Amino acid sequence: MLFRSFAYLLSFLSLLLCRIVAVSYEAREFGISQKDTHTVREAVARCPDLVVHYKEMEFGKPAQRALRESSRDIKDAVLNFLHNNNMDVVLDYASNDEFYLDITKEVNKAILQGKINIQKAIRAQPSPQKFYLESTRQKQSKEQISYRIGQLHPKDKRRYEDEVRLIHGAVLVSRIITAIREATKFTCSAGISHNMLLAKVGCSLNKPDGITMLPLAGISRVSKKVMVRFIPGLGGAGPNSFGAKLRSMGIYSMHQLQHVPMGELNRVFKAENCHRLIAWAHGISHDVVMERQMKATMSAGKEYVRVNDRGSLLFWFGEKRLGGEL
Repeated sequence: MLFRSFAYLLSFLSLLLCRIVAVSYEAREFGISQKDTHTVREAVARCPDLVVHYKEMEFGKPAQRALRESSRDIKDAVLNFLHNNNMDVVLDYASNDEFYLDITKEVNKAILQGKINIQKAIRAQPSPQKFYLESTRQKQSKEQISYRIGQLHPKDKRRYEDEVRLIHGAVLVSRIITAIREATKFTCSAGISHNMLLAKVGCSLNKPDGITMLPLAGISRVSKKVMVRFIPGLGGAGPNSFGAKLRSMGIYSMHQLQHVPMGELNRVFKAENCHRLIAWAHGISHDVVMERQMKATMSAGKEYVRVNDRGSLLFWFGEKRLGGEL
């Protein structure tokens, strides 16, 4: 059996000596990871059938052109789907590999149309479609989703409103993911929830290709699985970043952050940041999805470059290096 790994290499050195920057999920089953596998030689030793791809160099560093073009193709596929179906959805192009969609208005419209329409939409989805309620142990087939929505609609709306809305949202996102796959051949994972923070956490739970519905009440049940680095703003690697400070305190998961005494946080963070961290740990966020089809900032950089005179500075800022990339 051939296990494919998209392990991109960062220079034109011998393929067995270059650093790994990305690993497929199939290769991870052999214990290969970007963090702990230091060379391609080590990766190949763990998986002899490993397929290695390497990046070309551009502007003095690994090329990003293919990544950016693929990201634009995915964004165009989403926008075309929304336009063709006359949908009122807000798209936030957060990064090359991360989009946020505010689908509230479309979910409201779908609920008004009733359970028969949503059941038809569920049955129309490609099979098997990977729906999850919170965790991998609660994978839902489209038949189960259809049955569940039929059971919920006649019930007390206020009691079951959250679950009904999540199911409608998951079906809509499933249609969007299908459109992306048909247009680009790329697969996507998605998180459906009540705010951006929980949507990102849900997306991380069932990769690859999973569509995860995560209610606010579910965060306490999955918090042990969610690392704080998946929370926006806590993934920084710098010594003064929130993430680095939490790791220095021995806090790696949302569960640990939920139970850390406020006094311990106060010794490391300012008071307002302590309250923000506790809110994030419990899935509370008031960030709003804003219409954005370009990243808010653009940058071009290269680490570990020695710039000690005017000539070396001009070299790296020249058209064939960082200036040309911008």
